[in-house]
Amino acid sequence: VSLLVNAALYAESALLVFGLY
Repeated sequence: VSLLVNAALYAESALLVFGLY
């Protein structure tokens, strides 16, 4: 489960970064 949570958080961070830049 933790791996899935980490993957979700990473995906959200990536989308956030791409959205900012």
